[in-house]
Amino acid sequence: MQLDLQVVVSDPELPAAKDFEQWTRAALSIAEHPGGELTLRVVSEEEMSSFNLRFCGHHGSTNVLSFPVDDPPGITTGILGDILVCPAVLRREVAGSETPLAAHWAHMVVHGVLHLCGYDHQSECDAGVMEGLESDVLQGFGFTNPYRVS
Repeated sequence: MQLDLQVVVSDPELPAAKDFEQWTRAALSIAEHPGGELTLRVVSEEEMSSFNLRFCGHHGSTNVLSFPVDDPPGITTGILGDILVCPAVLRREVAGSETPLAAHWAHMVVHGVLHLCGYDHQSECDAGVMEGLESDVLQGFGFTNPYRVS
C-alpha cells in the first residue's frame, strides 16, 4: 500500500502520518483488499464544498468524500483512488459528544478506504456490512463502535 498524504489546511489536532497509515492498512486488511496507491487529502471547508457540489450535487461541506478509480478494461493500474477529509467538519461533528476526535478521524479514514474498496451504504444490507467492518477496525484501535445506540 502506498499512501500519499496531502495536508493542505493546518490543523493543530491533525493525527500523525503513522496513524493515517495504520487506519488505512487496517481497513484494506479487513476488506481483504491487496492495497495499491491512494491519496488522502486533508482539505478546507471551501475545497470540500467545491468537490461536494461538483461531484455529488450537494451544497456545503461534508466530513469525507471518496473517489474510487475505475481501471480501463484490460488494464490494472493499482490506483485505488482519492479520499478527502475536512477537519473543520469532523470537529463540529464531535463537539458536545463523547466521541474523541481521534476516533472520528479514524472512522472517516476507514469509511473512505472501504468506499475505495467497493463498499457502500446505499441499501440497509450494504450499510450493515460496511458499518460492521468499520466497527471491527475501530475496535482494533481501542475506539468504540461509532454506530452504537446510546
